[in-house]
Formats: sequence, C-alpha cells, structure tokens
Amino acid sequence: MSACSGITNEVSPSGAASATNAVSKEAITLKVEIFDRGNAPAGAGSVENNFWTQWIQKNFGDLNNIKIQFIPVPRNQEVDKLNVLMATGDAPDLVFTYDSTTINNYVKNGGLTELGALIDQNGPNLKKFLGPEVLSYGLFSGKQYVIPAKRTLQYTQSSYIRKDWLDKLGMPGPENNRRFFIRHQPLAFTKKVVYNSLHDR
Repeated sequence: MSACSGITNEVSPSGAASATNAVSKEAITLKVEIFDRGNAPAGAGSVENNFWTQWIQKNFGDLNNIKIQFIPVPRNQEVDKLNVLMATGDAPDLVFTYDSTTINNYVKNGGLTELGALIDQNGPNLKKFLGPEVLSYGLFSGKQYVIPAKRTLQYTQSSYIRKDWLDKLGMPGPENNRRFFIRHQPLAFTKKVVYNSLHDR
C-alpha cells in the first residue's frame, strides 16, 4: 500500500506475506509508483535508480525475495498519468497520490484493494505507529483503502516577536496565544513602533 493512495486489485490478500512467514518462497516483482519532480541533482542517478531506491531494494526487497520496480510518474501530471495507467491495467501495485477525488473514484470503480484485514494481520507495528487518527484519513465508505503518510514536520511557518521591540515598550513576552493576539499584536507592532525601533539604534 502507499503513503497517500491505494494498491491495485492485481495484488490479492492471498498473495500477502503472513506475519510468521514474511519471505516469499518465489521471487515476485512489486511495482511502486515514484514521483518524478524533475529536480534530481546531477550525478545522483535517475529517479528510479539512485542511492535511495538501491537502499530500498537491498534492505527490503532482497531480504523478502522481492524485485522492486519503480514506476516514475511526473509530479505535475500524476492524476492524468494514474488515470491512464489504471485504465490500461498497468497501474503499479503501490500508488501514491494527494488527490482524494481520484482515490474515491478508484474505490467506486473497484480499482483498489481493501486493506483493513491485511494491516491487522501483517502490519501491527505500522498500525501502532500511525494510530487511529492518521489511519482514519484513509477510510472510504468505512473501509481502509489508503495508508496515509504521517508527516514528521507538521508546521513550516510560525510567528515571532522581536524582544528588543518589547523591551523598548516595557512589555513582557506573551504568556500564551490569547495574550499575543489581544495585547501584543495590536500594541507592539504599529507602524510607529516599527519605524522607531528600526531607526533608534
């Protein structure tokens, strides 16, 4: 299953490895979609053959008798490309997408495998790591068709207060969000204060 989408119906529950016998007796090929963002550094290799894909093959594929075939999909054309792959029956086994409408359409058309029982049987550690809240984002019609990604970094922007401005105003730092919004923001960051703070040095 993928970080943001689903596994096609080419992979059935009977083909899944059990928790007690994880290594496949016969070598199998697992097709995995990978985003091609067109920004690979020079000399890093192709998007489907580089340090990271080789590491995945060595540390996961080889250990489980799986040949991993990475299928590059242009990031800015992912939905159109996936629709073509799904329509022709050539979709990878593991599919990534950020488009929930696309996932919902695949679910309605029977293009994805329901994963609830497979996760219960083979993924107790995954289930524990993601937790019920994250997994709930992968529910469609009450069934688990998607394994959502758990973001390691949830916030990329924040607000900051210049302490030297507060010192000039004789104001302490805000103790909480409420104090920041009702007192510090309207009082400390006026045009006059900013101008004086920048020029009174």
